[in-house]
Amino acid sequence: LTFTIEKPADPAAIDQEAIKDLVRKHPNVLDRRDPEVLLNTVSSKAEELRVYFWIKDITKTAYTTGEIRTQIYQLLDGKGLVVS
Repeated sequence: LTFTIEKPADPAAIDQEAIKDLVRKHPNVLDRRDPEVLLNTVSSKAEELRVYFWIKDITKTAYTTGEIRTQIYQLLDGKGLVVS
């Protein structure tokens, strides 16, 4: 999953462990491999957040990613980050 976060953003507000915990809690996420959260600077106006995880049932990919995307967006928005 990819999120674009507008700058100026406080990097400390992007709680990578909270994002990983959120992903781990989903019942369709494979628990043998830890989720990965990467923060890349895209430009002086935005940062790109990428979240990688592995799904147990590939036939539910759209459903699973949709649920997790919404939860991560709510987490970031709750910290005052502008996600576009």
